[in-house]
Amino acid sequence: MVEILLLDLGFYAVFVVLENVASMFGAAVTSACVVDVGAEKTMLSCVDEGISLPDTRILLHYGGDDITRLSNWFLHQKLRAFNLNITNSVDWFKMDAIKKALCHFDYGLSGCNDLFVDLPSPDREETVQIKLPHDFCRLTGLTLFFDGLIAPSSAEQVVEFYSPYEGSCEDIYGGGRNLNRKVVMVKKNDKTEVRDRPALVETSTAVSQDSMENSLAEPPTTDKAAPASDGLDNVERATKLMELHRAIVWSISRCATEEQQRRMWKNIVVVGGGYALFSGALEFLKKKLEELVPPSYEVEFVPNTRELPADLYAYKGASVIAALETAQYLWITKEEWQRNGVKVLREKSSFGW
Repeated sequence: MVEILLLDLGFYAVFVVLENVASMFGAAVTSACVVDVGAEKTMLSCVDEGISLPDTRILLHYGGDDITRLSNWFLHQKLRAFNLNITNSVDWFKMDAIKKALCHFDYGLSGCNDLFVDLPSPDREETVQIKLPHDFCRLTGLTLFFDGLIAPSSAEQVVEFYSPYEGSCEDIYGGGRNLNRKVVMVKKNDKTEVRDRPALVETSTAVSQDSMENSLAEPPTTDKAAPASDGLDNVERATKLMELHRAIVWSISRCATEEQQRRMWKNIVVVGGGYALFSGALEFLKKKLEELVPPSYEVEFVPNTRELPADLYAYKGASVIAALETAQYLWITKEEWQRNGVKVLREKSSFGW
């Protein structure tokens, strides 16, 4: 991708940064547990003083799309006239708009929720009126907290943990890959832009839900799975889901010191558009965490602001990092790429290769 940006598209320079680190800078904190709930997967990692802690990274293969599917199923059960088919891309976007309008975690509301929802349509304007109890609106959002509400397409790759590459650090073509998705900063004509880089699957270690419930603070006990079809013969996979709140507890418990753990509990940053945009979402998640965390720990969330939605934190943070004087040496120019090739990525990465 770097070669395409520099040589084919003609960008002046490229700067690569981990997305969780960028999200932390976007939240304007120095240390945080970053919970990135996307459409199809959820990524957790603790970042301390700008350094992503490898042992705390965890990838969960569920996200906002699972809430959309559950909402669609419930609406088909409750409303006879509801006829959206989410296998069609247009109906999927309509269902996603309905989900965002209906779903909330505000337990102070009672009665019925009467809404008019504007649906995205390629050829005409559409508005639908939906009247449902608030209990239903709260139920669909619980998808991420109860494994029985998610029906994954595959029993494998439900939970993955970061496992450092044990080969030589000089071997940049090795099988170990970084689990985090990356935000790529590109500079063209001295102007900075932000682009997404797709996630890479990590050679990982998985934990079962039962072992995590026995001891959240201890490393997971795992069983080797059969070799995966993608050729990674040392991948260990989980066969059960880990709920979102338990995954946060597990991630923070992997911090090396108690002081680090306390800092993470006081600065939990929830980003992405799969969960944080719902009303009352952070308050509900805080209550779920307080049920698992000892009273001596103070659980606090970095509040989302109207000026910066939760799904834009990474982009804001990446632009902040790119403007820092201390990070200017991380930019990779076209001349450096042509001279050193892919090795320059290891030399100028702000994270452990």
